[in-house]
Amino acid sequence: MNKKTLCMIGAALASCFALAACDGMNSQTTGTLGGAATGALVGGVAGHNIDGINKGQGAVAGALVGGLVGNQMGRQQDQINAMDARMNYSTVAVRNSNGSVTPVQLRRGQGDSWIGPQGEVYSGMPSESQLRRLYGF
Repeated sequence: MNKKTLCMIGAALASCFALAACDGMNSQTTGTLGGAATGALVGGVAGHNIDGINKGQGAVAGALVGGLVGNQMGRQQDQINAMDARMNYSTVAVRNSNGSVTPVQLRRGQGDSWIGPQGEVYSGMPSESQLRRLYGF
C-alpha cells in the first residue's frame, strides 16, 4: 500500500469515529453516514486500482454499498437499544394530592432490585405509595 492509500484509510476511520461521537443521532443515521464515508474512500482506492473503473466510480459504488450496510447495522443496533430500555427501565405513575400524576422512571439493578431517580435502591419493584414519599405531593 502506498502512502496516499494509507492516508485515505486513516481519514475514513477518523470520520467514522467522529460520527460515532455525534450526540442526537441514532445508530441508524450514524451507521448510514459512517458506512457511506468509509465505502466512498475504500471504493475510491479500489476504483483507482482496478482496470476499467476510475476513482469516482469506485467512490460512488462504495458509498452506496457502505451506506446500505451501515444503515442496516445501525437499525439493528437501535432495535437492540430499544429492547434493552424496555427490559431494564420501568415507569411508575405516582398520583399526587391534586390529582396530577408524576411519572417516576426506575432502572433495574442487581437481581430483583430497582433503582430510583435519586439513586435509592428498592429490593423489588416499589409500590406507588413508596414512591409517593419521595416524588409525590
